[in-house]
Amino acid sequence: MDATLNKPTAAEDSATIDNEHQVQVGMLDAFCKLLEDDEASSEVQEMLDQLAAYSEVHFMSEQLLMRMYAYPDYDDHVLDHEAMTEYINDMKKSFSSGQNIKALAAANNMRNFLLSHIDSRDKAFSQYLNTMGST
Repeated sequence: MDATLNKPTAAEDSATIDNEHQVQVGMLDAFCKLLEDDEASSEVQEMLDQLAAYSEVHFMSEQLLMRMYAYPDYDDHVLDHEAMTEYINDMKKSFSSGQNIKALAAANNMRNFLLSHIDSRDKAFSQYLNTMGST
């Protein structure tokens, strides 16, 4: 029995990242909807915790891929991840202190930032991965 692992291709890594972005945006939207609908605090907190944990893992895995493929825009890309982590921290602080409007504003700001990040930095990384896969 062959116990070797098949390493994903650069294109497969790119597709995985794209799928993770869809999940991340969906979780952010779900958090906003729960807040807007004035759902139970426990439900909102659970979604916020899941968003924070998912984002942390996503950012770490994406940064690992950038290092594995020697991505030249690594530092600027990571700065964006750190900015989004700050948005999440702002959401947590605001929500935990009962400032739901402020938490929603931070979430909407993060959503705008995230979509811009996906359309610029993540798209550039995806193109870089696709180039790596064709060489």
